[in-house]
Amino acid sequence: MGNKLRSVFNKNEQYIKGTIGFKDAEAALEFREALKTVYKEGRTVPVNGVESMTVSIDSGAGSFQIEKNENLEHVVIGLTPDEVMLKLEVNGERIDFPVDRYSYENGYRVQTKGGFPFSTTLMFDETTQTAEVNIKPILNKAADVDTVLRSIRIENAFLNKFFRTDLKEGTGLDAAKEHLDSLYKLFEKLKFVEDTFDKKFVPGEIDLDNIECIKDLIELTLLIRDKKVLRADVRMTDTIGNRLQVMTDEEAVVGKEIAITFIGGLEYSLWNEKIDLHCASLLNNAIVKAIENLESGQIRIVYGEEEDRPMYIVYRGFVNQDEAKAECDRMLDIMEEYENARTVEEYIGEGY
Repeated sequence: MGNKLRSVFNKNEQYIKGTIGFKDAEAALEFREALKTVYKEGRTVPVNGVESMTVSIDSGAGSFQIEKNENLEHVVIGLTPDEVMLKLEVNGERIDFPVDRYSYENGYRVQTKGGFPFSTTLMFDETTQTAEVNIKPILNKAADVDTVLRSIRIENAFLNKFFRTDLKEGTGLDAAKEHLDSLYKLFEKLKFVEDTFDKKFVPGEIDLDNIECIKDLIELTLLIRDKKVLRADVRMTDTIGNRLQVMTDEEAVVGKEIAITFIGGLEYSLWNEKIDLHCASLLNNAIVKAIENLESGQIRIVYGEEEDRPMYIVYRGFVNQDEAKAECDRMLDIMEEYENARTVEEYIGEGY
């Protein structure tokens, strides 16, 4: 009866405890050394020789086993995190951002949660007063383009919580933030395309190594969002059409230079999404080689170029074909815009 009463009125709190069974004394020693490494350096360490792990509840009156695992392989030990709620300001909005913090002998590690699209680890060494930053985009964790844009803004606010914003070149973190900025610009362009052309992009399906798709996205945005005139260094040998406009005060003459405007089409491929534009184009530095009147009523102009003055095309893109035709009609009045046009590659080189 005495033992029963002691168990009923026992004031000890229940707690969970674990028991580890080792293959031999050497395995137990290896485990203890691994624990020292974990608490000193904060990293996870694989161990061998663990045969079993038992989890039980100690109620004060006895111990009750709730789980037992045997024949274990690939055992790894590490620190248990504390959740910390950071107060961040993102575009004037104050948000709570949960992260995991791991404390160890010479510093601590801060890590973003598993569902965040930018897996980020900050390692702080209090002995050397240095920090190591690792950022890995995991875009398949973002439901849509808007989520990616918001997550980048949060990521920047998170980094600013720990580091100065006026970072010098060569610190490493400046390069990481430049990469985030480039990624933000790219997804901002994708958002524009979604809204303008009624498209929908899934972030996890976007291959950021597809240079052609990225170039098409940049060109499309330059033409439609920013209303830029672009230049392409291309070669054309002849044009057939009854809608050609020869931009000269004199009749086209063999051996003389002419500028020709014409309406065409542009097709863009953005990660399996096709987008078509109408294009108002101007061919410059063309030298007439021959002029032929065809039976169909069309005109065929054969042309070439001088060695030191190569031909090039400048063009503007439009969603509506009537707008492209109107642009052709006014090209003579805005020739300066076309003469100063730059290539897509030049814009990319400047970080567009």
